Amino acid sequence: MRVHPRPTWINYVHLFEGIAMLVTGPFLMYFGELTLELYGVKSVPVAADIVPWFGALVTLMGWMEFRMWKNLPRAWIEACLIADLLYLGAFYVFIDRHGEWNFWSFVASALFPILYAPLRFYWLYGTPDLK
Repeated sequence: MRVHPRPTWINYVHLFEGIAMLVTGPFLMYFGELTLELYGVKSVPVAADIVPWFGALVTLMGWMEFRMWKNLPRAWIEACLIADLLYLGAFYVFIDRHGEWNFWSFVASALFPILYAPLRFYWLYGTPDLK
């Protein structure tokens, strides 16, 4: 597994993301209905049951990001880039069908995945190869 010998800017991006996930994951787990209300979702009862499971996954990913931030393998950053794109696709469809575009849905969809995906893509393909 190839990693940078010392942390670079992408490591700090993943450290921040890990901390953010460790905060938002438990919020999703314990306040799933409130989360859906903030997104403007009113009539999808099954979603309120699924959000806590998604929160558990977010917490797990946050812990992994937090623990690995100094030694990020390239494959992990690629997996996070793919996850960003998949999350965007699923979230946009869900909000378009069942919610409303407001401040909270914009933050959840735009701030994190749209901010992180270009940073990850640039680091993976726009910087010199790790040697």
